[in-house]
Amino acid sequence: MIKFKEFNTQPYDVHISAFFQDENKKYPEDAFEYVDLKAIDRKLVILVYRQTNINLRQLKAMSEPVLTSGC
Repeated sequence: MIKFKEFNTQPYDVHISAFFQDENKKYPEDAFEYVDLKAIDRKLVILVYRQTNINLRQLKAMSEPVLTSGC
């Protein structure tokens, strides 16, 4: 699932790192992946990230070779 998070204080890198750490604590069964960072203006950036359930991610990784082999 693609999600968005807005940051309006600097330094952004510190806030983004802390955000991902907090999300990992809240949702230990999910994996978070950075997608993009969009600057809106000098004071606002939008973080675009993907949140995926770890079990579903592993299942997809295991099923891809089977689906692409043509069996």
